Amino acid sequence: MKNNTSIIVKIESNSKIRQEYYVHRVDENGNAQISKYGLFGVIDENDAIILPCIYQIILPIGKTPVQYDPGVLCFGEEGYAAVKLVGKWGVVDRFNKLVLPCIYDKVLSYSEGIFNVIKNGFCESINERGKTVVDFRYTQILPFTDGYAICYIATKRYPNYSERYGILDKVVTTSSNPNNGLQFQTDDCP
Repeated sequence: MKNNTSIIVKIESNSKIRQEYYVHRVDENGNAQISKYGLFGVIDENDAIILPCIYQIILPIGKTPVQYDPGVLCFGEEGYAAVKLVGKWGVVDRFNKLVLPCIYDKVLSYSEGIFNVIKNGFCESINERGKTVVDFRYTQILPFTDGYAICYIATKRYPNYSERYGILDKVVTTSSNPNNGLQFQTDDCP
């Protein structure tokens, strides 16, 4: 881990960065989240702008659900960040490449090369190339672990509220199987 104190001193001593941006905490990689006029961006330890200040929110993304973590402020372990732009979420990498466009209601997680996102109340799994792996038909899809992910469908019709759980197989799912590799645990699932 790098010495965060020297990085903070370096950023604070750079008058151009201090005058132009508000510098937030520095993460363990030397990246710092910055803001200008209420929008957020990221600079690296050499004060170079990685992400311009155009995003409403920037959060690290990984296997755990996207949330604020002061220890890993800018990018997740795999180098991705969930970003909010004009009220919609997308994903960028640490080189400012837009991996997923900002069209989703929420970005849930990233694991084993797959992003789980929500749009219009349903989950979808998308690979790093932007190709849909599991379409929008499930209420929730948990992160993949060892090639498998738990998913479920919840119906909200009173009084027959029910949840049906299943297991997605990443190998079968990515091979264009019409069932998306879904193996449900109950007989009444689609």
